[in-house]
Formats: sequence, structure tokens, C-alpha cells
Amino acid sequence: MMLSYVFKKRVFYAFSAFLTQNYSIELTDFLISH
Repeated sequence: MMLSYVFKKRVFYAFSAFLTQNYSIELTDFLISH
């Protein structure tokens, strides 16, 4: 139970970091191109 919770939290943080990185890259490209 506890291990599953830690695993899910770790996956959630990795996924949110991945989304944040992609968003900041797209935002940077948008600012550079305009």
C-alpha cells in the first residue's frame, strides 16, 4: 500500500515536471519567434 503510494507520487512528479519542461520550451520558442 505504502509502496504503491510512493510510486504513484513519484510518477506524478515526473509527469508534471515533464509537462512543465515542455510548456516552458514552447513558451520560449513563442517568445523568440515573436
